[in-house]
Amino acid sequence: MQQTLDELLKELSWIDFCNVSWPIEDFAKQRGKKYDELQKWCRACDSFQDFSQLLDRQLSWLITELAFKTKSSLELLRSFLTSCYTSQVRDEDLTYFCSPFIALYHVSKVRGFKCIAKLFPSQVDDFFTLLREWKIFQEIQTLENFPWQVAYVLLLWLSKLSLLPFSMEDFEESVESSDQTASIADIIVFAKKMLSASSKIQYSAAYFLATILTRQDMQNQSRSYLEDFVASAEQGDRIDISETFQIGNLRTIAWMFEFGTKSCFDGMTERLLSTFLKVMNSTTNITIRHLCVKNIQRLALLFLPKKGASWLRRRRFIKIHSELSKEPAESITHESMNEDAVDEETGRILASIMETMLQLLDDKHTVTRYSVAKGIGRICMRLPKSFSDEVLQVLLSHVENGVRKHYGYLWHGACLTLAECARRGIFGDEHLKVIVKFVSEALRYDFARGSVHAGSQVRDAACYVCWAFARSYHSSIPLVFLKELIMNIVCVACTDRELNCRRAAAAALQELVGRTGLVSQGISVITTADYFTLSDLSDSYLKVLPEIAFLDDEWYRQALIDELVQRKIRHWDPAIRQLASSSLAIVIAKDFVNMRDIFETTLQQLVVGIYSEEPDVRHGSLLAVHKLLHSVQELVNLETVMKPYYSELVRFIQEQIDNTSLDFIQIAACQLLACFFEGRFFCEPEFIKKTVDLMRSENKNVQDAAASAFGSSCSFLCWQRENGTLDSAVEQCVVDMVTKMIHSIRWEQNSKMTGFLKALGYVPVYILNQKITQSDETFKEAIVALFLKFGKRPDNFDIPGTLEEDNDQVVELKVTCIESLTHFVTHILKCTNVDSILCDTEMAQVVQFLLGGMDDYTTGSRGDIGSWVRMTSMECFGKLMITMNDHTKYRVEPLLQAGIHRLVRNCFERIDKTRVLAAETLKLLYDNLEPCFIQKFELDVLMDILNNFEPALFLDYGRLFQNGIAMLKRNGAFFLAVLFGFLAAFGGNGSQNKEAQKAMESFLKDEVHETPETITMLLKNLFVILTVDSKTRRNLIPIIRMISLILETTKQVESEAILKELLVCLIQRMKGSKDINLLLAFTEMLVEALVHKSTIGHIVNQRLMFYLIHPFAKVRQFVSDRLQVQLLTYEDYFVELMGEENYQQAIQILEQVEWDKTSPKKLKEHRNRLCTAFGLDLPL
Repeated sequence: MQQTLDELLKELSWIDFCNVSWPIEDFAKQRGKKYDELQKWCRACDSFQDFSQLLDRQLSWLITELAFKTKSSLELLRSFLTSCYTSQVRDEDLTYFCSPFIALYHVSKVRGFKCIAKLFPSQVDDFFTLLREWKIFQEIQTLENFPWQVAYVLLLWLSKLSLLPFSMEDFEESVESSDQTASIADIIVFAKKMLSASSKIQYSAAYFLATILTRQDMQNQSRSYLEDFVASAEQGDRIDISETFQIGNLRTIAWMFEFGTKSCFDGMTERLLSTFLKVMNSTTNITIRHLCVKNIQRLALLFLPKKGASWLRRRRFIKIHSELSKEPAESITHESMNEDAVDEETGRILASIMETMLQLLDDKHTVTRYSVAKGIGRICMRLPKSFSDEVLQVLLSHVENGVRKHYGYLWHGACLTLAECARRGIFGDEHLKVIVKFVSEALRYDFARGSVHAGSQVRDAACYVCWAFARSYHSSIPLVFLKELIMNIVCVACTDRELNCRRAAAAALQELVGRTGLVSQGISVITTADYFTLSDLSDSYLKVLPEIAFLDDEWYRQALIDELVQRKIRHWDPAIRQLASSSLAIVIAKDFVNMRDIFETTLQQLVVGIYSEEPDVRHGSLLAVHKLLHSVQELVNLETVMKPYYSELVRFIQEQIDNTSLDFIQIAACQLLACFFEGRFFCEPEFIKKTVDLMRSENKNVQDAAASAFGSSCSFLCWQRENGTLDSAVEQCVVDMVTKMIHSIRWEQNSKMTGFLKALGYVPVYILNQKITQSDETFKEAIVALFLKFGKRPDNFDIPGTLEEDNDQVVELKVTCIESLTHFVTHILKCTNVDSILCDTEMAQVVQFLLGGMDDYTTGSRGDIGSWVRMTSMECFGKLMITMNDHTKYRVEPLLQAGIHRLVRNCFERIDKTRVLAAETLKLLYDNLEPCFIQKFELDVLMDILNNFEPALFLDYGRLFQNGIAMLKRNGAFFLAVLFGFLAAFGGNGSQNKEAQKAMESFLKDEVHETPETITMLLKNLFVILTVDSKTRRNLIPIIRMISLILETTKQVESEAILKELLVCLIQRMKGSKDINLLLAFTEMLVEALVHKSTIGHIVNQRLMFYLIHPFAKVRQFVSDRLQVQLLTYEDYFVELMGEENYQQAIQILEQVEWDKTSPKKLKEHRNRLCTAFGLDLPL
């Protein structure tokens, strides 16, 4: 970073582009050169935008040098204009001469114009020089597109020079005696005119006017300006004043208040106050209202001391080791005995201003409220204590009574005001009780207006109040208030929906912990909940909150549990309700033995919430009960716990499933039912039927929840059978529902199949061999047939790939079938009598089904949607293999080998997630399979080459493809699988394609010298892929690109026959193609093959001649351009092949003919001439 900073500063110090001169030779060339240098310098300057303070090292020198360059630039520009016609002046000419002004503007844009204005040279001579420049500027400013940066810089510089301690009359006399300088009055008139400009020049004009009008010798002009402003505002109803001009005037007056004294505004204060109020009430423009508020507060500060009062609570020093010291940090709490008195007139004006400011706390614009809050803080800190206490009493009465009746604007304004007052040490200890109570409510503020929920601003501002109190009152906050603040802030930090609120709470928490030293486990809390750990909402609930909850029971755990139960489980956002339920379950289950009483109390509260009429509360309570019971079902008997609520709760769940139209309520009800079934609490046929009925819902999430509930009922049935307490009614209901689902799948639409297919994956194993009613088919046969119906068996176990166009719904159906079939089969494989349930043919069909899923390359409107199927198939293949016993693996060993090859292929796929998942699956197999199968499937070899399947390897293209080359060099069983991975990379674009080509090129160069037979094997495998995968064109472009690379790298191969067969096969596949990318890739390969030392040259030439008259103009032009480049590159080769005369003729034809625009008849004539030059027979 230091090296980069030095380089940038060095680049900024090079300002030769400002050295302009006139007259000059080769002006156009110099102008262009200087313009490029200026643009480069401005880009270097703009690079400091985010850390502008780094410019300070050489800012003073830079401003001085650039300001010096400006002194001659305008005079040179005038000379240039007198030597040519005005109409001939170009924008580049003006930029050339005004480059110092443009450079100064860029510096001010980065560092701020106020900082730059202070650094301008400020000698008396500079003032007269600037007046002369202004005279020239007046003469030439009327040019079209004259750089506005000139006036911007001149006015900024004049604002600094107007502070010279000399009488303005002396300057005026000197100006009047010279015709070469402009008058100060003219500049003021121009600046007033620029107040209506919408560009940045308005800022410099307002800044200049404020500095010069607040001089003691300019009082008359200042009063005249203020009178004009008041008069124009009073006549605003009758005359049209632009908002931009109003903004300019208000900005000027704001700086006048900042630079001037009370005497500058004598007799005008009340009129100005009423004018500001009138202007503010008559507009909705945010900037105008903000500036009016700023002016009102600065008007009040004119009547008050410049520094804060002596009674403020201010820390004089900070004790780093305050906990080890018995002496408290010193603070000033006494009231000065000699406070300045406030006269009656001043008191009346200040009272009017404060009343206005307090009313504006409810303004709908955030910037206005924030400006009001800062204004109240600044005014109160300079008032005598008695007056300040009166203001605080009014503010606190707003906070205590009025705020709760208002929308969030007043809440936000009140919080900001409290924070600004706290920062300045205005509040006494007697106010803490009211403030802490209000802040505790503001930290949870969430206001709903229709479908819009507001409150994040208020909560963020409440965190700001806590931060401010920690900064100013760290040594005197009573422990009872500190504890309340800490508990509330921890709740916000861990559970707030908005990221900025969580981070603001973490910042306030750090201040309170670090400055008070009284927070229990404070260091652990702030290291657990910091800026980064709170960045993810899920982690905040599921990781940070449980960890903090157990740091201290009294301070944190109960407060967090209450926050979750009372607020977040009832939250309006379903995602928050879901996270709050999960977090509550984690906290209680973590120490259930010691939290048994809390569990029962919490469960009682949640059950009450289930019956609420508010859908959000009902849904959150259902979710929380489900999560809570699920987390403790192994620790407690659910029947005992739920017995008091059983009858009423079951009836209510039944009503919710039957009557509600809210999907999220149905999902929560199904999840709670599933929890009851899994906990062996109850299982009734009526509820099983209701879950099956819900599977017809259009909502996929409802289908999934209902299917899971059905699966839990099947688990309950199996448990009853094992314990000898089988309920025949439940068993018969399950059988009937399975039969019903099988019939429904055969007739339903795709959208309603998903739930049924998912549910069939849970069917109890012991009923699979039963016959379906009125059918000779068993449940197992029907279910397996239904799953396999939506999959596809691969046509060839060595060559993957079906490229189809389909919609997302069909692909999602495939994913469901794969997941359900895997779940179905893994349950069977866990049985002792696997062979009697699943025969060899059926097991082979299941594995083939998964292999077909790993070959799915379906595309749709969302791109490669087949990747969903491939990823699911890989994951399920791994689960299936580690569940199989050795005997079953031997039965389907060839299919398992094919599956591992597909996993290896997916390790080199385009999508990052696919590669990582394939590697994780291979690692899973290596860790769980027996050694004999690891050796058979060569997983140990893969383990060594692929760096123990380290995930980082599969996200680094360079390393990954180098390892793939190592596998190709072994020429082993995975050659074809790795080759497919490289083809997938060759088919894409970007860095993956570049790295794959780079690795393959290195491989080809090595192998052509060491083992040339590997090249032959590579071509043979490409030919096999091309001939077998004849139904799709997915691999065509990758194969063509790889052959082009082979032809480019190896000018001769051992087996020319296979190369010729490949070329002929490609020509056949390309017939009738309209894919422009495919055509361009193929013709590129043909051009590359022209210079290959083989017998394919004649075939290649003939095909290229055909493409010179192709219907696509882009193809024709591309072929002609590439042919010409190839002829010129390999001139000696083609001269020897064609002869000098034919070679020159071919070059001439390719250069002169416009192949993309010529008519078809002429194209054939030129093509035939080219055929003659190449010695080819004329095509028919």
